[in-house]
Amino acid sequence: MANSFALAFMRIGLLQPILRSYTPQAGLPIAVVFPQKRYLSAKVRTFVEFMTELTTTLK
Repeated sequence: MANSFALAFMRIGLLQPILRSYTPQAGLPIAVVFPQKRYLSAKVRTFVEFMTELTTTLK
């Protein structure tokens, strides 16, 4: 699901891939580190939610 969600935004140019040569592996721990603030920006919140969904599907 996360992948098809991202692909839709990539097709219309709203999302760009990063780390193109990186392929995630199941079981590999991934950490998202960001400054702790009372309110996260929409971009950071969206990225964290995306990574959470992605890592859930890799398990």
